[in-house]
Formats: sequence, structure tokens, C-alpha cells
Amino acid sequence: MLKILFGCVSQKTGVSAQMSIKKDLNTISSTFKSIFYPSSTYRIPRDLKLHSVYKANELKMFLLFGYS
Repeated sequence: MLKILFGCVSQKTGVSAQMSIKKDLNTISSTFKSIFYPSSTYRIPRDLKLHSVYKANELKMFLLFGYS
């Protein structure tokens, strides 16, 4: 899902301009940097621009607390 949202618009990959929010990645990334995570979090997610190399726990934090 993150590949579709943050991927490049391409006919080959099937990502259309309406699906991709890559042009707004900097804005979204700065918003997620301002989120405070619970004290039990031992791996704070890296910058959203590095979503392709996220570990499973970083993805979990992104999904659970990213859109609260």
C-alpha cells in the first residue's frame, strides 16, 4: 500500500496520478515527525521517505499511531 501511495506515477506499475501522493511526501513526513509515540515504543519510525526499508515494528507504529 505504501508503494502505491508514495510510488512514482507509471503505467508499468499501475500507479496513476490520482493514487500517488508522492508530491506531498515532504509535508506528510514533517507531520509524522511531530507525532508523540507511547513511552513503550522502542523503535521510533525513521523518516517517511525511507518507508521502503522500514522494519516491521516501524510499520506497526506508522499504522497504529500515524493517523490518530
